[in-house]
Amino acid sequence: VWSFRRWYSSSLGRAVVDRLLIAIPGFGILARKLDTARFTRNLGVLISQGVPILQAIDVVAQHISNAVLRASISQVTEAVREGSTIAAALAATGQFPVFVSNMVAVGEESGTVDAALLKVATAYEREVDRTMRTLTTILEPVLLVLVGGVVMFIVLAMLLPIFQIGLVVQ
Repeated sequence: VWSFRRWYSSSLGRAVVDRLLIAIPGFGILARKLDTARFTRNLGVLISQGVPILQAIDVVAQHISNAVLRASISQVTEAVREGSTIAAALAATGQFPVFVSNMVAVGEESGTVDAALLKVATAYEREVDRTMRTLTTILEPVLLVLVGGVVMFIVLAMLLPIFQIGLVVQ
């Protein structure tokens, strides 16, 4: 446990675990949508408050917990610094859905990048909420059956020996 914790705290360990978490079917998509919503929400708020784009991207990157996404955001920063548009830089990383880069491209063309980012964040937050509600609705009966099975196993483990003693006595 100690060695895993030490390895996980290293940048390589964190990157490997984050890459594995993203690869898990279902959970990976949910985690990516949640991180994308946080990224776009925070970036949109910073840009709307007048923070320069490069500085805003750097600040947001520091607060992203997923190492894979953080590395992708660093690539975005470098690409924008070299003169690329935000939308092209986001698309080039391959970590962000096409919807994000398309919305940012529309925002760049219309001069409302902050509003476009906030709309993306709202859309993904709604998707995450809907998915979480669906998962809890599905998991509730499954957990109820599992707990019932555990209780039944415990009761049978206690009562079967008593019944067997009763049969031996007769």
